[in-house]
Parts: sequence; C-alpha cells; structure tokens
Amino acid sequence: MNQYYRFDKNGYYIEPVISEGFYKEVPRMEMVTETEMVMEMQTTTEIQTVMEFQTVTHINEDGEEVETEIEVPVEKEVEIEIEVPVEREFEVEREVIDMFPYLPDDITDIRPPDGLYRAKFDKKKQKWTEAGSPPEPDIEQAKNQAILRTKQWVAAELEIPMKWTDGKYYSVTLEKQNLLSAQLGMYMMNAQTGQPITLQWNATGEPCELWEFEDLLALANDIKAYVTPIVMKQQKGEIQIKEAETYDEIIEILGNFA
Repeated sequence: MNQYYRFDKNGYYIEPVISEGFYKEVPRMEMVTETEMVMEMQTTTEIQTVMEFQTVTHINEDGEEVETEIEVPVEKEVEIEIEVPVEREFEVEREVIDMFPYLPDDITDIRPPDGLYRAKFDKKKQKWTEAGSPPEPDIEQAKNQAILRTKQWVAAELEIPMKWTDGKYYSVTLEKQNLLSAQLGMYMMNAQTGQPITLQWNATGEPCELWEFEDLLALANDIKAYVTPIVMKQQKGEIQIKEAETYDEIIEILGNFA
C-alpha cells in the first residue's frame, strides 16, 4: 500500500489517500493464433468380403466333366472415405488491455510539508506552496478505508482455488462454501427421514460428479481448514487498524495485506 494526497480543482489539499496505485487501461488490437477442431474427409483402405462368381469343374451323374459357376466370398482391399477430426490453426484479432501506472489529476505522491496552513499543490513545479499547516485529516475515515482494503484482500485470496488430495483444484469462495454447506445439511436432513439425496460437486473447470457423503464432508472440512487462517488474519488486522493512533501505523498494518 502507498500513501497519496488528494487536492481540489484549485490545488488545495483535501485528504490523504491509501492505495496500491493507480492504473489506466489502454486497449489495443493484437493478432493471436488460435486452434479449432474441424472434420475432414480422408481416404483409407480396408479389407471387405465380397461375393464373386467362379467357375469350377465337377463330374455329373453321367460321369461327364462339366463346368459350373458358383458364388464364393472373396476378401478384397477397397478404398473408403471416412470423416476424421483435424486441428487447424487460424489467426484472429483480439482486444488486449494494457495497464499503465499514472497519477490522476487530483492526486500526488508528494507529501505536504509540515507548517503549511492551507497547502496548495503546484502541478507545474510539482511542489506544495502557501504558508500554513495542512488540515488534520480524518483518521477514522482512513481506518474505514483500510478495513475495507483488508476485506478486499480476503475476497481476492478466496478466488484462488485450493488443491485437494485428489490432485484437482476446488473453489473456496464464500458463495461456494455456502453452497457446499447447504448441500451437506440437506443430505443429513433427508437421511434422517430415510430418503437421502444424491450429492454432486465439481472441481474447478470440470462438470459436476456424484460424490459419497464421507468424501464431500472431508472436502468441506479441508476447505474450512484452508480458509480459516485467511479469515483470522483479516480479523486480526481489522482489530489492529481500529486500535491504531496514527496514519503510519495504518500503513504498516496494511503492508501485511499487499
């Protein structure tokens, strides 16, 4: 986290700002190579059994040698066309967003010096001017802003899937935790009436599969063990922020949530 300072349209100091930084989104078009599967007809050969007429010689009832045509099966190699999947590459133009650091027009990272009454920022000279002392900022507002940052950190941490014992990754967001708890609770309620329901769950990026109750309960317990230290860290940080007496203390605490 970094310390910045906001000023009004006339350049007069307003308040401190705690932020990870400011970034401007700049879109651009870029050619990328993608692949797709297409079906193509290809010629191949296979062995087929066909019926053919052949002439055979045999002795009739009169003892005479005669020729007769009979139909017999014969194996032949024939050409056939089959449809097969083929991977093709093609180029497509996609929009890409580049992130560039910048400072908004009403923000500076230059600290107002002590001893100024109404600090005024000169953009051209990039310095604070005018005699006096800057107004005392509202520390309670800074605390609320800092606590919000810690909660945003928790949400970002829970967006990272957990790798489980089966080698797959499972979502641990608050929404997924609630859905998992609800499904297990519903199963136990129905099991008491002798009508257990089917349990289904999915790994990240995969379709739902059938689960045994014991396995899904083990997953839920491991998710809880994974999430608990993250939540406890935020709660500890929130208490420390509420007890902080200076901006420097708040900045130091937020360093644990970068």
